[in-house]
Amino acid sequence: MEQIPFAIALAAGMLAVLNPCGFALLPGYVALLVADAPGTRTGRLPALGRALATTVAMTGGFVAVFGLFALIATPLALSLERYLPWATIVIGAVLAALGIWLLAGRTLAVPGVRAPSPGRATRSLRWAAAYGTAYATASLSCTVAPFLAV
Repeated sequence: MEQIPFAIALAAGMLAVLNPCGFALLPGYVALLVADAPGTRTGRLPALGRALATTVAMTGGFVAVFGLFALIATPLALSLERYLPWATIVIGAVLAALGIWLLAGRTLAVPGVRAPSPGRATRSLRWAAAYGTAYATASLSCTVAPFLAV
């Protein structure tokens, strides 16, 4: 009986990948990384190797984001538990304001972060790990409530 909370947390973590905020990002990018690139070996075995390596790298990025979030947010949430309903209202209002800002044709710039430029897609394990991090960040917006509840 003592292991039931861990089983629930494990199941919730595995389901975090299948949320609507991030799931749309997955198929296209995995297809891009697994597809044969000019100058690479073709065939099933090389494609399987690329798929496995990409999966490990993306999963590493995903786990890093959720692990870091758990280390930071859980103690904070436990100490600020009574204020969390108000925090969700404030976060929702800020996101709505940012949406209106973007609909008005303005842009958001984050210091030190440059916008992606169009061009050839990068196929590297480092980029796959970064993509896993971005995927987890998008997923976290949908899964933060169940994640904190578990």
